[in-house]
Amino acid sequence: MEVFLILLLLSFVFFWIAWQDFKNRNVLLISFIIGYGVLGVYFGFYQKPVQGHVLMNLSITGFIGSITGMYYLIKYGQGFAKRIKTSIGLGDMMMLPILVFYFQPGGFVRFLVISFLVSILYWWITKVSLGKDVLIPLAGIQSLFIPFMFWYEFLLSV
Repeated sequence: MEVFLILLLLSFVFFWIAWQDFKNRNVLLISFIIGYGVLGVYFGFYQKPVQGHVLMNLSITGFIGSITGMYYLIKYGQGFAKRIKTSIGLGDMMMLPILVFYFQPGGFVRFLVISFLVSILYWWITKVSLGKDVLIPLAGIQSLFIPFMFWYEFLLSV
């Protein structure tokens, strides 16, 4: 019963994060703090993160971050740091610890690829329909997927 209530609360928090990101293109820091707290309770009751999986996911994240940093450095030169600040939101970075601790490495890579592809599709559709570049709500898009993954895993184990 506790796990069910925790999953309901987690779902609410992630949908709240998605709503903020899509509506305002800004997510309140308190949303992630609450999400981290509830996720910690979830891990305490239901599933403990495996240290090897977390380290592998951190390695994958570091590799992606390094490639992204090199791309921005090559493309924008001296102004790369300013461009990164305007391109990658704090919410996108705050979502990473949730993803790193939750997924096994294979699922982590699949989740990232799917969420990045959906983000690119969102960007393309909004660019075509609005005729201008828009910011991608990556944390919001990822927040929409996570509750379904939690519930799917929970229902399979019941």
